[in-house]
Amino acid sequence: MSTTLGLCISYNSIGWALIDKQLDKKILGLGVRVFNPNVIHIGEGMREQSTLAQRTHARFLRKISYRKRIRKQKLLAVLIQHKMCPLPIAALENWIQKGVFPKKELTAWLMLDPYELRAKATHSKLELVELGRILYHIAQRRGKCYLAAESKQNHRTYYHGKPEVNRLGLSNTLKNISENQILGAYLASLKPVYGAPYQAMETRIRNRYLDRSMFVQEYHAIYSFQQQFYPQLSEELRFVLGGPKGPKNDQKSGVLFYQRPPKSPKTYKRYCSVEPRKKRTPISHPEYEIFQILKWINSIRCNGQPLDARQRACVMKVPLRFSQFSFKKIRKALGLEDQTVQFNYDDTEIISLAHTMVHLSKPALFGASFLERPLAEQIQIWHTLYFFDNPVKIKIHAKEHWGCSEDQATQLSRLQLRVGYGSFSLKAVRTITPFLKLGMRFDQALFFGGFTSALGSQWKNISLKKRGLLIRDFTSFYFQAHRRVQWADAIKSRLDTHFGITQFDDAMFYKYNRHLIHRQRLTLDTGVAADQHIKSKFKPIAHTAIFELRKLVNAVLEKHG
Repeated sequence: MSTTLGLCISYNSIGWALIDKQLDKKILGLGVRVFNPNVIHIGEGMREQSTLAQRTHARFLRKISYRKRIRKQKLLAVLIQHKMCPLPIAALENWIQKGVFPKKELTAWLMLDPYELRAKATHSKLELVELGRILYHIAQRRGKCYLAAESKQNHRTYYHGKPEVNRLGLSNTLKNISENQILGAYLASLKPVYGAPYQAMETRIRNRYLDRSMFVQEYHAIYSFQQQFYPQLSEELRFVLGGPKGPKNDQKSGVLFYQRPPKSPKTYKRYCSVEPRKKRTPISHPEYEIFQILKWINSIRCNGQPLDARQRACVMKVPLRFSQFSFKKIRKALGLEDQTVQFNYDDTEIISLAHTMVHLSKPALFGASFLERPLAEQIQIWHTLYFFDNPVKIKIHAKEHWGCSEDQATQLSRLQLRVGYGSFSLKAVRTITPFLKLGMRFDQALFFGGFTSALGSQWKNISLKKRGLLIRDFTSFYFQAHRRVQWADAIKSRLDTHFGITQFDDAMFYKYNRHLIHRQRLTLDTGVAADQHIKSKFKPIAHTAIFELRKLVNAVLEKHG
């Protein structure tokens, strides 16, 4: 039966009609599937947003609020122990256990002006409760580590501010603080005079970017001055509250400045589609970048024909030199700039394949010699840059182990690798890449990847000559038997008859070649892997519509075949 399924897809409904073209376009079925949209403010431009994004933002705010509350509670416990806060310990425990904030007990303490106290803390004696009020205020307004992240793209915004929302940058605050003045004293000078008539002020205490280092310096300056009046302010307590004094302070230690280490990117790894027990490899891995380059090169068609070995070698130089380039460079590399030669890519198409390999082979870093280094050495360099989270350690390592100069080490410490994971695990990449190097199309390389995995240790023991015979024989088999029903059975029969090989793992073969599994009745996949595939290919705003479309198509197939 020759049938056509027509679809009209909207954000909250799918209209469908199934027509038999052989019976004068007879309508076999039609209907509308209506569902709740996962989009709010539909059609309102920038306001349009998926409900998933809304939930994610709300969860983010809850996490921030929770972490701030925990930090305040831990600080109050230390302050109460050292008589810097009038709150009874029982009231703090009640807040921790039952969530009841001790408003009555803390009202008078919280009404103390922290800016005035911070202004006089480095030249006048304070009461212990006043010092505690300053520390509580610093814990609330402790800034972010902007200056430590020089290589980040948004560093310019942090430093120069956002004029469109009248938010001042770090440069403005740093410029206005006098030589021996602490941050708190400068901010206190911006406060309106108490009791004076209101006047609009361009410079405000808030609405500015402030760096964590400013608060760390202020804390140690205040603590050192007040230490002379209170012997109980020991160096041990200084460390507990704000970490060590001096350059050893990482701005993320102590109760005041503690910051949870970011979650490892491995937390968000998904499993490989062809090696389900292996996790996907980072897209910045050198082997994965080579895999992507070879996969793309083998997809190029010149006048309908694949490139030969010489042409592939010429093309290979381009993506290893430019992280982003137009296809016109490929024409130039091949010496085929004549427009009568037809390619399956437009000259203006922008291609981005390698980032790590390109940047590490730049003259400012390792130069072109990086590409000539052994693969194991390239991976070791990448591994260091990927897993070291401290730029200072990267610089030291680069000088000691790679013989880099000061400038090269600095450039390496600022290099930002691409974030994210590829579609395959490193094991799958290493299985498929050898066949891509032979110039095979990706689907063919995937076939041979499953083929060699199914043979297991037998493949390693086969001589190079016999491997070549197997590859030639099964290449013709692959193209001739493209519509074969039982692939594994046909392969086993051929291996036994022509090569005397009897062991072949069907399950391993089909892991790489799931698309070759014969189904008695065609339906769209509905498993976890299929859900992950949809989520990775489409934006969250379209997820509900795609899932509903899958249900609809499967229902039509179930009823009409």
